[in-house]
Amino acid sequence: MFAKNKPFHRLRPHPCARLLLLAVLPWLALALGAAPKKKKSAQSQPAAASSSADDSAPKLISTTGGDDRRWPGLDALKKAADAGDPEACFELGQMYLVGADQVEKNITRGLLHLETAAGRGHAGAAFRLGKIYADGELTPQNPEASLKYYRLAAAGVSEAQHNLGAAYATGRGVKRDYAEGLAWLILAARTNPEAVASEQRLREFLAKGKRPDLIAAGEKRAAELTKQLAEEAEKKRQPAAVPAAKPATTVPAVITPPKLEITPAAPPPISIPPP
Repeated sequence: MFAKNKPFHRLRPHPCARLLLLAVLPWLALALGAAPKKKKSAQSQPAAASSSADDSAPKLISTTGGDDRRWPGLDALKKAADAGDPEACFELGQMYLVGADQVEKNITRGLLHLETAAGRGHAGAAFRLGKIYADGELTPQNPEASLKYYRLAAAGVSEAQHNLGAAYATGRGVKRDYAEGLAWLILAARTNPEAVASEQRLREFLAKGKRPDLIAAGEKRAAELTKQLAEEAEKKRQPAAVPAAKPATTVPAVITPPKLEITPAAPPPISIPPP
């Protein structure tokens, strides 16, 4: 097969053998478990790269209070608040109070937005204002204003009912009224387990003071408040009445009066009496 008397390294393979070798090598590689290299795709990039890209995108600003709406960014949120949307006013007011991304802390603006939301029936905004004025952290204490906003929130926030009961029972910002205080605590205890202990303590205090009349008055007042709050909640659920369209004002047609020619009357005959 090989030529005699020739060094091995000088021998050249037959051309057909080279072609056969090139054809067999890929199959040999697959048989030995060598997989071809794949190009890196966009999905195989590190997670850090995708997270950094997400950080640069505008984030959704969620609302609170059970509303499912979302604003795609701060500009949309401000636009909705300027239009008087109570959820947007509440959300933006909260951001101004604490300071957030792209929103510089501004307590005055925050309070204004919360007041707008509370005035439009947002119970969460009303309770937040009541707590702010009660604590006196962001603004001077104002017990009267605190009770006002707690009352606005009472139809939807049990914590506001509890705080109203505590205020009336202790005389904070209002004349002490044990019956009124017990009534609000009874309402709060129906949905808020934390208010149960407060109601029980006030009942025990009045019982030790031998004032069953105040307990009875508080229970009667609680029934009245239950009905009143239900009516207020129903009124909030009703859609705002659309004002009736004013009838179109019709401009009367201009009527040109006919030209009338007035013929002067003949002078009366003058009679000369005889001399």
